[in-house]
Order: sequence, then structure tokens, then C-alpha cells
Amino acid sequence: MSGNYWRHPIVGYVTNFGYVYCTAHGVDQPGALGEKCGKVHVVDVALRDNGLPGTCDWPGCGAAIPVGGKPTEYVDVSLQANRR
Repeated sequence: MSGNYWRHPIVGYVTNFGYVYCTAHGVDQPGALGEKCGKVHVVDVALRDNGLPGTCDWPGCGAAIPVGGKPTEYVDVSLQANRR
């Protein structure tokens, strides 16, 4: 039993205040979203290409978050175990 599997790739992130942004912006950068309401934003959830619609709320971006169509990615569990 290998445990390897296929999954939808990450296409965006949701912050603790519910703002969505695409993967063009790093997970270490959601603080810039704080300009919208003056509060510190942190990543709460990673969005995968599994049918969840959305538009990037990053200031000045507005890109559509992909919904379906992106190829799934193969996860080799043995490689993950070796990275620990």
C-alpha cells in the first residue's frame, strides 16, 4: 500500500477575514490585504481547483480564480515523508 494520490492543485487562498487571492501572490503576503480594512490578514484556507468560484481580492488584481480544468497533481507520499 503506497498511499500515493492525485489532488487538485492550489489556485488561491482565503484569509481570516474572508478575502480571496490567487496564487500569483505568495502566502507570506496577505498582510497587503489589510489596506482594505486596516486589520492584519493571515492565510486561513488554501483553495484547490475543485469547483469553488471566486475573484482575486488582492488590491489591483481581480483575476478569476480557476474553477475546474486544471490538471490534477500526483502526490508521492514517500517523498513527503522524506522531507520531514
